[in-house]
Amino acid sequence: ENMDKNKKSGFDINELKNLMEKFNFGFVLDVQHAYEHDSTMKYASDLLQMGKDRLKYLHVSGETENNNHALVYQARNSKQIISFLKEIFSVKNVPIILEGEYKNSQEIKTEIDFIKKELGFD
Repeated sequence: ENMDKNKKSGFDINELKNLMEKFNFGFVLDVQHAYEHDSTMKYASDLLQMGKDRLKYLHVSGETENNNHALVYQARNSKQIISFLKEIFSVKNVPIILEGEYKNSQEIKTEIDFIKKELGFD
């Protein structure tokens, strides 16, 4: 997995590519962590291009002022997250692991419904 902005390693594209090749790893792309490194999502696109053949899962969340694991439907960066998910799914179908912090089952249902609708899967 590409790491968040608070880590000292695990986010450099060449480092991740070398690890995947050396150890024959798959790849989990954390969309929010990619956003943290570059809000234009170019870094995210570069990660996708680098690891798409080994891409196994997506970690999906967004951010609010106080939380970088927010539910996407509540996130201030939901448009960027959804747009990038569309980019990914235009290249490869891959399972999503929702990493947003939710308080009850209704919140997770709302999150799933929101993401499905935004991606055109409803």
